[in-house]
Amino acid sequence: MRVPIQIRTAIGFGYDNNFLRLSEKEIREDDVTEYGISSTLDSPILKPTVKLIYSPAIIDGKTTNIITSVSYSHFTQADQKSYFISNVSMEMKLRSYSWIKVGIRDIPKYYLRDYHDRDLSNVDYYNCTFSSLGYFASYSLPIKRLHRTWMKVYADFTKEYYNPNFTEFDLDKCSESLHTLLGFS
Repeated sequence: MRVPIQIRTAIGFGYDNNFLRLSEKEIREDDVTEYGISSTLDSPILKPTVKLIYSPAIIDGKTTNIITSVSYSHFTQADQKSYFISNVSMEMKLRSYSWIKVGIRDIPKYYLRDYHDRDLSNVDYYNCTFSSLGYFASYSLPIKRLHRTWMKVYADFTKEYYNPNFTEFDLDKCSESLHTLLGFS
């Protein structure tokens, strides 16, 4: 029995005119090199992505996909802002317009900018980075009494943990949502 495997690649191009998210006042009045940049506040961005979709027959008659993807956002003018994102998810089609999906998303290191760590010094700046690990699940189903209408229930739990200088900002975030989707033709 042959199992379908798809490999998809893409490359995106973008531009960020203020990748440190500095205010107009900070740009105008401060020495921005203290925030962790050497030359410029803007940068082109290259984003290659690779996605692997594996579709095994786990339960007869049910479409199942195991999806893994990796992307890298490369800031050409600021290497410290570049970051990886990886995803692993599984989705199963229960019936028409009805899916259950679960997955994990990981950003091992994301650089914000340099900040004062007031526990150590009011003068020196330190790199502020965090890692983000998110778990999610969703369930979608049609609303039979309303033609071309379905709803989706979504839950997410994300852990964002900062480097040792900024652990006071560590977060465990939970979110839930319920969406109603309408289709038009």
